[in-house]
Parts: sequence; structure tokens; C-alpha cells
Amino acid sequence: MDKRIICELFGDIFSVMPVFNKIILNVGDKILKDKGITTAHIKVMYIVKECKKTNITELGKMLSSPKSNVTSWTNKLVGMNLVKRVYDENDRRIIYVRLTDEGEKFMQFYKEALMKSFEEKLWRFSDEDLILFKDTLDNMRKLIDKIK
Repeated sequence: MDKRIICELFGDIFSVMPVFNKIILNVGDKILKDKGITTAHIKVMYIVKECKKTNITELGKMLSSPKSNVTSWTNKLVGMNLVKRVYDENDRRIIYVRLTDEGEKFMQFYKEALMKSFEEKLWRFSDEDLILFKDTLDNMRKLIDKIK
């Protein structure tokens, strides 16, 4: 394994990812600011949506964040009626987190706003550029799966 290539990859990741987030997904910043939530809250909601039913401990592991942070984020989302706590039917000590109907609607709205912004930013791409971009992301996903 060539250490020079690894160093270059490391630099490339840190130069590309922030720009990607800033340029491509920045529409979300205004939506979140207007709603009074952060990207951490969105990450919690996204995982809850994907998992259907998860608890604070599992969320912490998936987010690589301390339980105290996840609890704080979840409390805010509960207060905003975007997620709710649901007690396990067999063991009331176990509390799951689920999206509320309002949370589902917000996630749909957020996704649509990001998609519209994404489309607007890519209008200059040719079909070949779009295919290259998609292939690049597919390859990144495959490689990241190997890292996991």
C-alpha cells in the first residue's frame, strides 16, 4: 500500500466533502435555520426514518455520538413534535424513537427542497457529466462499504 496515495486521498476527501456539502446541499442550511434545528437533528430524523424504530443507544452508535448529545437532540425534536418516544410493549424500560406525522412531512419537504436545489446546481451538466457523477458516487459507496 502506497502511503503517498493514502495521504493524497485523505487530502482529497477533506477538500471535496465540505465543498460538496456547501455547494450542493446548502439550501438545507436556510430551511434548518428557519426551523431552528441543526444538521445533527436531521441526521437523527433520517436514521429514525430509515430504521422505523430505534432507541437512543442505537442512534448514538449510528451517529458515533455520545448518548447525552443524542438525548439532547431527541428532546428538542420531541419538543418540536417531529419525533416521539414510544415505549416497548413488553418492557417499558425500553424507549424507541419514531417520526411523528409532522416529522414525516418535514423530512419529505426537506428532501424535496434539497432535490430542487440539487437539480438547479446541476443544470449545466451534460448527460455524460451526470453519468460520470453517478458512477463516481456509486464507486465511492462500494469503497466505503469495504472500509466498514
